Amino acid sequence: MTVLDQTVNMRSIYDAYQARTFEQAAEVFADDAEIVNVATGDSYVGREGYLQLARGWAAAFPDLRVELVHYQAGEGWAVAEYVIRGTHTGAMISNGGFIPPTWSQVDFRLCDAMQLREGRIVRLVDRIAYINHD
Repeated sequence: MTVLDQTVNMRSIYDAYQARTFEQAAEVFADDAEIVNVATGDSYVGREGYLQLARGWAAAFPDLRVELVHYQAGEGWAVAEYVIRGTHTGAMISNGGFIPPTWSQVDFRLCDAMQLREGRIVRLVDRIAYINHD
C-alpha cells in the first residue's frame, strides 16, 4: 500500500465517525490493534475495542461533530490532530468508570498517533491536548 493510499484509508476513520458508520471505521483496525486513551487510562483491543470506544462516545455525546485539523502520514505511521464538539447529554461509560451527563457543551482538541502495518492500524494512542466546556 502506498503512503497516499494509506493516508486516504486512515483519514476515513474520522469521516466514518462523523457519519456514525462505526463498522466502516473499524475495518481499518487490525484484529489485535491496541487502542490507548492516555487521558482515561483505558485501553481497547482490535475492531471490537474500537467499536466499544466509538459507541461509548456517541452515546455520551449524541450530537458529537468531528473536525480533522491536520493529518500527516508516512511509511508505517500517521498522526491526526482533530477537534470534537458536542453536548454531554448521555452517560459516559468506559473501562475507567461512569460519568453521568453534565449537559455541558464541550470542545476537545485531540491528537492520535497511529502505528500502521499492511494498511491497518496496529496501535493508536489518543491524547487530549485541550478541553473547553461551558
